Amino acid sequence: MTDIKSYRRVVDAAAFHRLVGITLERADLDGGIAVLRLCYQSALSIFPDSGNYHGGVIATLVDVAGSVVCGLAAGRPAPTANVRIDYLTSPVKTDLIATGRLVRAGDPI
Repeated sequence: MTDIKSYRRVVDAAAFHRLVGITLERADLDGGIAVLRLCYQSALSIFPDSGNYHGGVIATLVDVAGSVVCGLAAGRPAPTANVRIDYLTSPVKTDLIATGRLVRAGDPI
């Protein structure tokens, strides 16, 4: 399933993606890139008045971006094997955009 329209339906159909509001903005199979967006929602903030995102929300978007770009390359949904994030600051009251970039495709784990 390397057809991007079909893969977009897979991403959009995932219940968790719908719950937090993650959408696939664009994907380039040849370039090995997937761009996802999470629109700001105060419910995803640590404290809704401040609008600072909870780190788990940011990690979720990063994880999904990696999974989606790997899945596009594999032609089927693919789980993320490992994620590491060093938080430098917290975005405030803004949409989040994550770009997954395939660096190297290898054998399954």
